[in-house]
Amino acid sequence: RSMARVLLTGPTSRLRLMVGLSSAVIVFTSIALPATQTRQTTNEPWRANSQDVELKSFYETHQWFKLRDAMRATSAPAFYRGAASYAFNDIKQAEKNLKSVIASAPQSQQASEARTMLINIYMRSGRYRQALSEAEKELAVSPDDAGLKNASALLTALSHAKSQEVSQLRPSKIRYSMKGGNLFIPVEVNGKRAAYILDTGANFSLISEAEVKRLGLTFLKRREHKIEDSSGAKVDFRIAVADRLTVGERSLRHVAFLVVG
Repeated sequence: RSMARVLLTGPTSRLRLMVGLSSAVIVFTSIALPATQTRQTTNEPWRANSQDVELKSFYETHQWFKLRDAMRATSAPAFYRGAASYAFNDIKQAEKNLKSVIASAPQSQQASEARTMLINIYMRSGRYRQALSEAEKELAVSPDDAGLKNASALLTALSHAKSQEVSQLRPSKIRYSMKGGNLFIPVEVNGKRAAYILDTGANFSLISEAEVKRLGLTFLKRREHKIEDSSGAKVDFRIAVADRLTVGERSLRHVAFLVVG
């Protein structure tokens, strides 16, 4: 028997929902965090010192709390300020600092990493046109990057949808249940109730065609798109848009779902 539990959501939480899909198809290639890249350039905007070495170590190992705390005691370069803001979903400060890194040395490795973080920020906040713009700029620098190509194809499709908006944002207590190792939460989509899987590691929300029909969602005019899964196989998908998605006291407008199969 599943036991109901309480899930807390706050101002910086992000939701990715999946409905009625096989795990075999929930494997879209994502853009790796920039620290895993190895491309070298000689046009770096800063010269390393002991403090930079410590900040670089925290950044490359994704120790975001340590990176944030270390910067409080020093005047950190804009790149690390932007990375910490990216990790904690402070979009305004992340944009400010990451864009300054790009402007100061557009062809540097740090500029490439800053663009990748901007792409991820825009994707997870539903600003698909801006994410696509940054992806195209980075593809001009790294034309053979498979992850970027895949992201660009997906973002091109999503750019035809309206940007996602937050229409209501308040901390909430949500009762959830565990079924088959998956965490289900109650939601409302266009006023209709449902229980969906919550996956904090997913890049996008996925939904089945049967659920699209039940909810009466609309597909974007351009009907079919293709993207590669982690094995390199082509996967067909369509995009359906919900006018409103509500979870607890949080409501979003113009929420895009990928519809696979």
